[in-house]
Amino acid sequence: ALDELGEQYVDEARYADAEPVYRHALGVRERLPGDHAADLASSLSNLGTLYRKLGRFDEAEPLCRRAVELVELKLAVDHPYVAGAIRSLASLQRERGCFEEAESLHRRALSIEEQARGADQPGAADILNSLAETCLDQQRLDEAETLFRRALAIWKKTLGEAHPMYATGLNNLAVIHDYQGRIGEAETLYQQSITLDERHYGPRHPRVANSLNNLGTLYYERGRAEEALPLFERALSIREDVLGEHHLKVAGTANNLAMTHSQLGRHDQAEALLLRVRGIEERSRGADHPDVANTMNNLASVYAEQARADEAAAPYKRVCSKGGTTLAVVKAQVHAGGRGKAGFVKLVRSAEEATDAARFMLTHRMVSAQTGPE
Repeated sequence: ALDELGEQYVDEARYADAEPVYRHALGVRERLPGDHAADLASSLSNLGTLYRKLGRFDEAEPLCRRAVELVELKLAVDHPYVAGAIRSLASLQRERGCFEEAESLHRRALSIEEQARGADQPGAADILNSLAETCLDQQRLDEAETLFRRALAIWKKTLGEAHPMYATGLNNLAVIHDYQGRIGEAETLYQQSITLDERHYGPRHPRVANSLNNLGTLYYERGRAEEALPLFERALSIREDVLGEHHLKVAGTANNLAMTHSQLGRHDQAEALLLRVRGIEERSRGADHPDVANTMNNLASVYAEQARADEAAAPYKRVCSKGGTTLAVVKAQVHAGGRGKAGFVKLVRSAEEATDAARFMLTHRMVSAQTGPE
């Protein structure tokens, strides 16, 4: 009963309510006499998965690993609980960026699930979808698309087109189409996914926020900032309410919103959001993580658009101070070739050279064979 209540809270994105329920269920099962390995592993995985959703990875990992160790020790190798525990750990490792381990675990979980329940059942589709996401993380688009389509076909056959998992499949397939430049198909699938999720979960659920964020990204990357802005604002509001203001998914959407403001010329709003993003990422991942470097680069582009050359050179200075290197390339982000010959790609060897290069690019018109004299 406790597990069912916790699952209901998670399904409704009431994570703060789910945590004490799951913790209580785990405590009860820890104290039960006798061998209750399957149930105990389920409680461990449930709490670990909740912590993963909340971005509390350090708390999630020991729970998920203990669940795997327990089922492997106590249950048959083809027991479905073994597949479930392994998949929970795989999903955690994927979100931590450990893609090779995540993929290996997902493939192992899929093999067990197919043997235990069948290859054409929803459980197998769930793992196929997770495996596809891991392939997508590694830019293996063709493989990811094949896996997404397999999962979508199973969900359609077993659960129907009105089920929220089918909406998940539409969203993920839209991501593939977006990468492939099939923009019209991607846009339609995102919109269908949003409609299905809103119908099932309501308008303020994290799954809705995921598709809103993805559709907003599609619009932003095509220069449709006015259409992207309300989608990012709504996704950010949902994620802040459900996940808390310091969650990495909040940082991701805030970054997208910042760059949209920048595209619209609203530099003050963009700067404030990016400084907030940097704080979240440094707190969660550490100051030397690549995500922080990407945010610094975005912040530099905002400064560059305002001709604030000294501040635009800050990412170079940070790389030098952290990594011990003295070489970097400063490039103008323009949609034309011939940048190097025109002096808009510069190899620099010091912070001073980076600042000078940025100042030159911000105060001179680039003229190349592709741009013409104007």
